[in-house]
This record gives sequence, C-alpha cells and structure tokens, in this order.
Amino acid sequence: MKPCINSFWLKIIAIIGMTLNHTAHVFGRGVLGAFYLPFFAAGGLTFPIMAFLLTEGYKKTSTVKKYALRLLIFGVISLVPFYLAFGFYMLNIMFTLFLGLVLLIAYDNIKKQPVLFVLILAAVIAISFYCDWNVLGISIIFLFHRWGGNPERNKLIKIAPPFLVIVIVMIINNLPRDNLFYFSVSLCVLPLLMLYNNERGAKGIVPKYFFYGYYPLHLTVLYFIRVHH
Repeated sequence: MKPCINSFWLKIIAIIGMTLNHTAHVFGRGVLGAFYLPFFAAGGLTFPIMAFLLTEGYKKTSTVKKYALRLLIFGVISLVPFYLAFGFYMLNIMFTLFLGLVLLIAYDNIKKQPVLFVLILAAVIAISFYCDWNVLGISIIFLFHRWGGNPERNKLIKIAPPFLVIVIVMIINNLPRDNLFYFSVSLCVLPLLMLYNNERGAKGIVPKYFFYGYYPLHLTVLYFIRVHH
C-alpha cells in the first residue's frame, strides 16, 4: 500500500489515544464502566508514535538545542497539571522524550568518548525510572533512531525493532489484563508507521505548538471536569 499518512495525522492519532487513556485514568472504571478498558488501551497508540516522530524531528530539525529546550519547557509547564490529573509525582512524557533526545544527541556526537557517553547514558537511564514509560520509552526512542538510520534497510526492518522490544516486555512480564491490552494496541502502530510518507503535513507555528500546548491543557481540563463532576 502506498504511504499516505503524514506526521500531522500521526500526531492527531497519538493525541486521541492519549486523551482517551488519560480520561480512563482520571475518571476510572467506576465512572466509565464498559468504556474504561478501550479508553485505557487506546493510550498504547501514543508513545510509539511520539517516539518515532521524535527521531524524525531530530533528523530534520536544524536547531536540535531549541527542539530539546522546547520539550523541557513544556515538560516543566505540564508538571502541575500532570500531578493534579493523576495525583502522583512522576515526570511526564515530555521528560521521557527530552531524555531520549539527549541520548540521541550524545550517541551521535560523543560515542567516540566512551567514558563520557556511558556517564550520560547512566544518567538518562536513572532519571527515566521516574518518567512515564521509563527505560522502555528510552529504549524505543533509541531503537527507532539507531535501527532506522540506515536508508538502505527495508522500511519494515527499520521500524520493527522497537515493537519487538514491546513484545518481549509482554512475554517476560506477567502483565495485568489492562496493561496487556494497552501494549497490544501499541503493536497496532507498526502498520501505521508503514504508511508514513515522510511528509510534515500541516505547517506553521499554530500546528507546531498546538501539540505541545495540548498536553498540559487537556490534563487541566480533565482535572477540572473531575473536580466539578
């Protein structure tokens, strides 16, 4: 099938899955009833798409430092909404993406300085334990970059390794039913990425910052809806 999905629509799919998952987290099974499990599982679409697009953005951006700073700033902005919505202290997904980007920068620029690279790698892994998707998230980002960086590889081979890691996690962990459905949905991202046409889609500052701003905004809205429910 001819590639027909650009990054804009991949982001739309990602934020729909994220919104449904966060709705399930905020309101729970008691409010959502039969909708809880599909809403929760839909979130499995989000991170693999975000990780893939991060590596694409890293390859194409001319200002990597600004890209990293943008992720860090919106991660900080989202700290309070994240806590209010979920009620626990953890670094949100923006920090996971930021750490993944730091790892990619370090790998491409200082891997010939093994001591320094190992120190950065150790710091990234240690901090990731306090982040959403933790070490698994960092691993997925790195594999998308490392394995997909060779233009001569078949497209399926370029994007498959991160999903193999997800399968391994599902096999070696005795996951509860909810998480099993969640990671199963994550595997559905693979055919979506096969349809990626390497185009940005909608351009301009509004579409660009909408996806960053949507993250803290929707968490805040969900919190206030729950409070006034």
